[in-house]
Amino acid sequence: MDVFDDYSYGNITGSAMLSIYKRNNVQYISVSNVDVVNYVTKQTANRFCIDPGNVCTDNLSLPLEAPLGNQVFVMDAYFPSGNPIQFFHGIADDEGFFAADGTMYTIDKLCTTQQSNQSNLEDKEVHCCSAFKPVLQAPSNQPRCKKFKSRSSIVNANDNFSIFFTSSMNFTLDGNLFSAVGSISGATGNNYSIEYWYNDYWMCDSAVGPASVQCDNYTFPDGDAKIIFNVEFIRHQHRGESYANGGGMFARLIIRDGQTLMEEGITFSTKNDCSYQNFKFAGNPNYIVQNHFCCLEFESSFEQMQRQKGHFLKSMKKHSKMPSIEHSNLGQIKNTLISSRPNKV
Repeated sequence: MDVFDDYSYGNITGSAMLSIYKRNNVQYISVSNVDVVNYVTKQTANRFCIDPGNVCTDNLSLPLEAPLGNQVFVMDAYFPSGNPIQFFHGIADDEGFFAADGTMYTIDKLCTTQQSNQSNLEDKEVHCCSAFKPVLQAPSNQPRCKKFKSRSSIVNANDNFSIFFTSSMNFTLDGNLFSAVGSISGATGNNYSIEYWYNDYWMCDSAVGPASVQCDNYTFPDGDAKIIFNVEFIRHQHRGESYANGGGMFARLIIRDGQTLMEEGITFSTKNDCSYQNFKFAGNPNYIVQNHFCCLEFESSFEQMQRQKGHFLKSMKKHSKMPSIEHSNLGQIKNTLISSRPNKV
């Protein structure tokens, strides 16, 4: 649900049904039941688009399908006249949706709300889960990772994978608090800087390299949660101009039942301490971005025991208020999403 307080939009209500799935190992999103109405101009949207990809349709009576990576996405609605609006904003990963703050949907947490107010624009967005899908169960006896290290390097595939640019980061997970510091370097580092994003939140950037990086702290929500880490490479030109020159997802971190997972069902462990994500560098077709995200330090046996005890007590307190038969698979889910957004001046 979104609420717009801006004179150029008026009183607008929008809703849609979204689902996500894979076919032939490609992830897709399908959007149906789109209904966006401007009550001031008395117009109904007659076109909407999914970005990234700019996949659009003028037939709102039929579902619209588009390929979608593990990333942030938006939907824009267009009216017969006047300005379009962005009526949906979400995050997809591994055939599931989750909230921008990292909250994962559960049977007892079907809806999330995002709200902001800036420059006479009040934006309130409510997403509700309507269907769940089981995910792999992770081993329950693994220690939680406390410290991580990442490395993102642009390498030249046509020159024996020589390193063009590198960013290295150290991450610390202390309870729900997540912090990060690092640096950038490389032969051409004086032309580039870097930005880091957690889900849809900007966390930090650097000066033109070589340089250090200091990120804002991020606080995981209580319960099951997820971060998608994205890196953006910013190229600087001689006249002070700069622009994004490629980037993408380099890692994910899932908190599931108090444990640290690199993906559903797979914990960070002493035998499997790194995840790897590679993607093409948009700034040069011969370059590849190689990424690894590794656990440097695990909690001690005593810390693990204390955490598991605290998690058990919280779980018992929560489930004592709920019918247990409906929650035997609590938290082990993926989902389909509904968005409903009434907007008013």
